[in-house]
This record gives sequence, C-alpha cells and structure tokens, in this order.
Amino acid sequence: MAKALYSKCMHNTTFDGRNSPGKGYLLNTIRSFSHFPVLPKNASEEDDLQLHKLLAHFNFNKSVVPLLVPVVGINRYDTSKNIITFEPRVGQDWLLGTNANISNASLDKDFLYKLYHSAISSVVEADESGDLTEADIQDVIKDVLDLESKISTIFSSILGKDQQLSNPEETHIYRLSEIKKEMTTNFAVLTINMSTIKWLRNKDNKLSLPKIERERIEEERMWSYTANRRMNELLAKTPDRTLINYVVIQYLKSWLPVLSKPHTDVIDEFLAKSQHYVPTRADRCVAFVKSKMPVAVGAMFARATSSEKIKPAASEILNETVEAFKSTIESNTWMDKQTKKVVT
Repeated sequence: MAKALYSKCMHNTTFDGRNSPGKGYLLNTIRSFSHFPVLPKNASEEDDLQLHKLLAHFNFNKSVVPLLVPVVGINRYDTSKNIITFEPRVGQDWLLGTNANISNASLDKDFLYKLYHSAISSVVEADESGDLTEADIQDVIKDVLDLESKISTIFSSILGKDQQLSNPEETHIYRLSEIKKEMTTNFAVLTINMSTIKWLRNKDNKLSLPKIERERIEEERMWSYTANRRMNELLAKTPDRTLINYVVIQYLKSWLPVLSKPHTDVIDEFLAKSQHYVPTRADRCVAFVKSKMPVAVGAMFARATSSEKIKPAASEILNETVEAFKSTIESNTWMDKQTKKVVT
C-alpha cells in the first residue's frame, strides 16, 4: 500500500496554478514565441523568414538568445558544462553566441541526427499545419550538420594543441574555458549592435554579415583573427534557410530537457541553481507517504531494495550491535568475570 502510494505520487501529472498540465504549460510558453520557421528546401522566397526578424524576435523574448555559435561536441560527463552563455546587454554590443559546447572530438553524427530529428519533429507535432516530410527533415538535418562540421573545424583551430590533462572530462572543461576566454577577448568580428544592424543580401542572394576592420592586429593574436575571418566568410556564404534552421534547432534543443521533466522538477532545478535548496520530487513523495503511513515506510524501502544490498547492511548493523553489547557488558562493574563470560 505504501509503495503504491509512493509510486502514484511520483508518477502523477503535476498541474500548475491554472489547472493545466505543467508540461503543456511549458510547451504553450515556447509556442507563444510564434510559429517556428523550420524551412524545407522547397520553401519559396516569399515564405522565407528574414534572419534579422528571427533574431529580433528572440531579442524581445529574452529567456533564450540562440544566436550563431555552434554546438560542435557533446560533453557526456556533465551536461551542465555544455553551455557557455553570454548575457545580452541592452544598448550595448551583443556577442553572437549562446549554447556553445566546444570540443575537438569528432561529431557523433548518429547522436546529433537523432537529437535534431526529435527537435524538428516536435515542431511538426506542435503545429497542426506542419507539412514537413521525412525527406524535408533529413535535408534540414544534413544542412545543419554540414554547417556545424565546418564551424567545428574553425573553432578547433582556435584551440590549437590541447593541454593534455589527467582525464577526458578535465580536458573538455579546459577546452570550454579556453574558447570562452578567446571569444570574450578576441571575437570582435562577431560583435554587432542589435539596434543598428542591417542584414543585407549580396548579388548571389546570400546573407552578408557586417565586418569590423581592425587597424592593427597583434602578431601573437593573428591565428585568432584568421579564425574570425573564416567564421565570417562561412556565415556570409551560408543560406538564410540553413542559418534560421540552425538557430531554431538550437533553441528547441535547449528546451527538450525541460519538456521531458515534470513541471515541479523544473522549478526545483531552477531554485537549486539559484542557490535555494528545495526538496526533490522523491523527497516530497517520501514525506507524503510518511505522513500517511509512517510505520510502513521503512518496510516499503526495505522490500524495494535488493537482497544484495540489504544483507551486507543488515550484517553490519548486527555486528555493530553485538560489539556494542559486549562493550557494555565488559564495562559493567557489578558482574563477576564468570557471569560476563557466560553472557558474552
């Protein structure tokens, strides 16, 4: 009974204050940013969404600003270290960057394909008028992966020879710190002012990004400037559709972990990151069961634990109890030695 009560507590749908499912509420919040422009190859020019409108849209809705810095690797050790965030600053220059996970490791194409497929499919499912076919989705994914692969090469050149640390996790964290430092100090070419920027098309109908001329480049920073130029050239020759799909996919991907959790878990995670400790969902459910059936809680968790774990724990408790009993007898002052020997 107690176990069933706990399971029901853990798996029940959580509702927000307006009596709508938490997951649905979050999805509606995301959809409120307007229709997601995942554009297939056969999209007509008039159906195309201008990139500056998309960026201005995310600028207005400041919960996420997914601009043009790539995810070029997956940190399998700690997903919280996958994202380097540059906070937007009103009235100042904005760095083209969020959701950056930089790694020299080769891309796991199969993993990224599944991830992108999930992200794009979720858009189609959320939009009743969505008409993307499987072929469209594959084209979108291929274009975005090709773009990421090229950007990966550029960012890898920035890092140069990695410091070989004691384990892969430390090496990965080192790479992240180096690329963050490099972007903060040297990526002026990718810095724009969101209030004055004009996105132009060249004669080939490609997106043209603004370039910032440097009067003098320090010799030791020349390799960074070369990477800036290569990145600028790549973005300039990449079709709008690919850039837009890339931005939207990164934005969706950043929400996927949130949508896969109960609403209360999302709140817990937010508060925990804000340095306010709150009980987990499991903690709350245990407390709930205890309030209803205090005696049964111990038995419930004992029965739910494998015998391989219970037997050593039980033996340890028993041995400690016996030793404590022997110690108590030995310190007794009124028993004679013969009685103590019999008792122990």
